[in-house]
Amino acid sequence: MNKNFILKLYEIVKTSRISTREMARKIFNLLPKEVSEYTIDFSQIEFISRSFADEMMKIKKSLMLQNKKLEFQNMQDSVKKMIEIVSHQIDVFVQVPPSVAITETTTLDQL
Repeated sequence: MNKNFILKLYEIVKTSRISTREMARKIFNLLPKEVSEYTIDFSQIEFISRSFADEMMKIKKSLMLQNKKLEFQNMQDSVKKMIEIVSHQIDVFVQVPPSVAITETTTLDQL
């Protein structure tokens, strides 16, 4: 298994501004499945939308569940700030209080 795959984002999107969830999904589909570590290089990217950042963080969490790693590098301050904002909101949203019991069911009758 290859150790690390680096994707230079600007070479793929050909623009300094990225604004859609669809673009994040397309980027995810470009990542080779046999690799365990990925690096997205944000060089030359000046802006990412909240929706793009949100989708990238969901992809990152999905890869973590597969014991894979996704890192971001060479982010301008505006890009980094958007990733931080979305990352914090996802962490707050996903947290489950310890008093909440989570059970798996196969039918609604089991609830």
